[in-house]
Amino acid sequence: MKRTIVIFLLVMLLSSSLTYAMASSKDKNSSIYKLTDAESLRMLIDRAFAAIGDAYQSRSLIDMTELLDKDYEDLLDFRSALESYFLNVKELQINFVIDTTLIDKNKVGVRLHWFKKEIDNSGAFQKIEGSSQFVFKKSEGELKLLYYRGDNPFYT
Repeated sequence: MKRTIVIFLLVMLLSSSLTYAMASSKDKNSSIYKLTDAESLRMLIDRAFAAIGDAYQSRSLIDMTELLDKDYEDLLDFRSALESYFLNVKELQINFVIDTTLIDKNKVGVRLHWFKKEIDNSGAFQKIEGSSQFVFKKSEGELKLLYYRGDNPFYT
């Protein structure tokens, strides 16, 4: 009886391992490899904030502008203020910590905290932090910043 149970368990273990191996070797386009909508959105959000951080830290006005939606509110004022700010700092570092995400049709709202370090042209070091809500427009597999509310993470 014990031998039968042991054999049964071994057969079950081998069959489950074989099933897993077969499932793992399926074509990557099969359904087991598709991301859920939440996972896909999370990847888009992570990619958007990584791009914002990179463009900001490199002080690239062109790259920052490319991350903005064509309907970004007060685009010209934003560009002008950001350009002046970039001219007055030598080093920038910014980190975003996402708190919550809300989705409404083609808009994605992200509440977050941000932490920034900067060294201005005179060599003065400053740490700044705040919380904001970013609203992105979702289109064609990417997120473009439409506006933000709360503390201004971009320039002071």
